[in-house]
Amino acid sequence: MLGSPAMAMAIHMLNLLLINGIDMYDVMREAKLEPSAGIVSALAAACSVVFSMRGAGTRWQAKNTPPLPAFYSLNGQSPTRRRFLLRETIIFLWQYLLLDIVFTIGLQEDPDDVVRQHAPGTEFMYLSATREQWQTRIFGSLLGHLLAGRVLIDIFSRRLIAIMAVALCRHSPADWPPAFGSMFDAYTVRYYMG
Repeated sequence: MLGSPAMAMAIHMLNLLLINGIDMYDVMREAKLEPSAGIVSALAAACSVVFSMRGAGTRWQAKNTPPLPAFYSLNGQSPTRRRFLLRETIIFLWQYLLLDIVFTIGLQEDPDDVVRQHAPGTEFMYLSATREQWQTRIFGSLLGHLLAGRVLIDIFSRRLIAIMAVALCRHSPADWPPAFGSMFDAYTVRYYMG
């Protein structure tokens, strides 16, 4: 699960480099930099592209990117930095707390139960698996992959970077739409990502 953000970043990099074929000049054009811009400006623009996995505000923005939540647009106005940072920080904190609880519960499992349910060689037992092993596999998959995996990708690949980018005034809040669509619509990969 800790590899989820790294895997998402690797896929994002492959998308930028191989599928979209983005190079330094594309990045500089999107950032509206002059060809004579310094290496620091070019590097900052490249970091913006790398860490904005949705490509918000660029010509290679991901299709079906969910809009910002209605919470941000009171009376049709664009979100303020303060409102964005407050909400994103609160969500970051509760997501971190959720991950801490999930992993703490996992660490409190009895070592004898771990051996009985996850002993070497039992991972490929399907027909001969016990009811307890099936319950552990199903619960572990749902909790570990759907909940913790999604939160790990969201918290480190988007939310933390969005907070830093907006707090440092490098990006506007509108550049950071949600990383995912609704969980209730996540029955395909396209709907899962928005």
